[in-house]
Amino acid sequence: MAVLITPGAFTRASSFARLAERLDAKVVELPIRARRLPQLDRGGLAANDAALLAAIDEVQDDERPLVLVGHSMGGLLALRAGQHRRIDAQVLLMPAPPDGLLGDMTRLTLSDPVTALKYAMLSVSTVPARFWWLAPPRGLFTPEATPEALADTRRHRADESLLTLLQLLIGSREPVRPAGVPTLVVGGTGDGLVPASTTRRLAEQLGADYLELPVGHNFSEEPAGEVVEVEVERWLGTQGLLTTTVPRSSPIPRLT
Repeated sequence: MAVLITPGAFTRASSFARLAERLDAKVVELPIRARRLPQLDRGGLAANDAALLAAIDEVQDDERPLVLVGHSMGGLLALRAGQHRRIDAQVLLMPAPPDGLLGDMTRLTLSDPVTALKYAMLSVSTVPARFWWLAPPRGLFTPEATPEALADTRRHRADESLLTLLQLLIGSREPVRPAGVPTLVVGGTGDGLVPASTTRRLAEQLGADYLELPVGHNFSEEPAGEVVEVEVERWLGTQGLLTTTVPRSSPIPRLT
């Protein structure tokens, strides 16, 4: 089995090292981000699409099944890539929805304007994320995230293309049809950026297996996120894509 992991916006390959080791996977390096105010000319989703398709072409062969694992923006990229390349399964972790995040962000602004403002600040520049005294937006991490984990994520965070963020906000607008391959969608009960209700709706549209786990959006950057990695490995085992897997006490429900 060949596995490609695609990170979300603002995150780098290093934050998925645990999951990559567990699945013997390769993490796709998306177009270079810079520690400066994001620019409008860095290609948006199209540049990230091209990077993922190129990575697929490097590893795809007729001997091994190919699995795409995408987080947040990477989940949306995985969905889009499946329209252009043969894949055998996909795992979408808190995926950015094709119809955009504008509605979720509007509701967040009305219910928790302070958190919404923090997300807005990060969308302009990640500089505030490196100020030790500024708590991260609610739902980015669990309340149990250690100071060490938060300090580490500040060090590796980098600005994202403003064009990409605008596209994620308004959506990429491709139609969502039932998935033609085994698909797992994972939502975080504590996710403040892509609410569990949004991931649940996408899973229903895809006819996918669905799990909600007690994590925030950036699960891969704190120890609590290991529960996601364990469940992803288990699910791949239930699909016959892993030779060894952690046993489940009950099957993963399929939404219909």
